[in-house]
Amino acid sequence: MSHIFGHSLRQLRFLVFVLAASNLILGAISAYFLYDNDNAYTLLFDRHVPVLGKTLRLVERTSTLQRNVVNSHLLPGALERTEATRKVPALRLEVGHLAREVSGDLKQFGNMELGNELDRRYDAYFGSLEKCASLPPDRIVQLHEAPLSESRALLGDIHVAIEKSNTWLEQKFQSLSDELTDRTQRKVTILGGLALWPLLVVVVVLALAVSLVSFFLLVNRHPATASEP
Repeated sequence: MSHIFGHSLRQLRFLVFVLAASNLILGAISAYFLYDNDNAYTLLFDRHVPVLGKTLRLVERTSTLQRNVVNSHLLPGALERTEATRKVPALRLEVGHLAREVSGDLKQFGNMELGNELDRRYDAYFGSLEKCASLPPDRIVQLHEAPLSESRALLGDIHVAIEKSNTWLEQKFQSLSDELTDRTQRKVTILGGLALWPLLVVVVVLALAVSLVSFFLLVNRHPATASEP
C-alpha cells in the first residue's frame, strides 16, 4: 500500500503547485485588468475634461472681448475708450485660437456638425467686429445701433452653440463612462469565475490531504494488515 501513499502524495504536491500557479496567474490577470481600467479612465478624463474647460474659458474670453468692443465705443471718456480699444486685438486673437481648438476637438470627437456650426458662428461674429472697428473712434455709439447690436446678437448665437456643444460633450463623456463601467463589470465577472478555480483546487487538496491522513492513521493502527501483500 506504500505505492498508493506515494502516488497520493505526488498528486497532493502537484495540486499544491497548480494552486500556487493559479494564484499567480489570477494575480497577473487582476493586475492587468486594473492597469487597463486605470489607463482607460485616465484617457477619458484627460481627453474630455480639458475640452469642457476650454468651452467655459471660450465663453468667458468671448464675453470679455465683446465688453471691450462695446466699451471702446460707449464709454464717455476718450481715454477709457482708447484703453478698451487697445485690448481688443489681443483678445480677438486669443478668442479665435480658443474657438479653433474647441471646434477641432468637437470634430475629433465625431461631431462635425457642431464643430462646423461653431466655426460659422465665430466667422460671422468676427466679421461684425470688423464693422465695429470701422466706426469713428470719436463718436459714442448706442447699443441698439449697428454694428454693435449685430455683434451682440451674434454673441448670443455663439453662447447657444457653445451650450449645445457642452451638452453634447457631457453626454458623450457620460456614455463613454457608462461603457467603461460595463467593461469593468464584465472583467469583475471574469475574475470571479477565474477565482473559483483555485477554490476548487483547494477543495481537492483538502480532500486528498484528509484521505492521506486517514490512510496514515489506518496504517499505523493496523501495521500487520498494511504489510500484507
